Amino acid sequence: MRRARKLEELLRLVRAGAGEHGIYALAAAAGRPYRRVHDQVRRLAASGLVELAIERHGSRARVRVVPVERPALPALQFDRAWSRPSGHIDTDTAIGLVLARPTFADILSCCLECGIERVRDIFDRMIVAMQLDPGAAEESARMLSNIEIGRARASRAIDRVEQDAAAQAIRRRGSASRISGSTRSKRPGRGRHGVARKRRP
Repeated sequence: MRRARKLEELLRLVRAGAGEHGIYALAAAAGRPYRRVHDQVRRLAASGLVELAIERHGSRARVRVVPVERPALPALQFDRAWSRPSGHIDTDTAIGLVLARPTFADILSCCLECGIERVRDIFDRMIVAMQLDPGAAEESARMLSNIEIGRARASRAIDRVEQDAAAQAIRRRGSASRISGSTRSKRPGRGRHGVARKRRP
């Protein structure tokens, strides 16, 4: 319960624009440790509530966290519920209809708008209840696996960007410290070790 509340609070901050300048800025706005916010953002992204957008500025990069405004139902290319009034079908039913007659574009749309975990959960429940014929089950399983592989690769790419950004920040701080130390040691009127020189008579 507490974890869900923390995620809701973080999502409100994202919707207010606190994630526009990256996960570090979002963690500062939330008053939480960076690693904890990083993991929470991953869960929100997996649920399809936020998107992680990589922005590059020369050698520097940052990961923006932007909210996703989700419609009530996934936007599908192929209407599988044409015989039903649109107001009488819920999101889980729409996902189930896509899994029963799968196309990659529509399964991807369900994953992006509802979260791949939710789609995978519905798929598993339909398999247990034997609500999918073998051909549809095999196709849906293959497509879901491909989407999960793609998401894992994107996640690794984002991790590399964040690690590079952190390494660059550390190098910049080290360079600034060296320059500052060099400036102090070369102030007029002082020797090599910062000891004031005696004036000659």
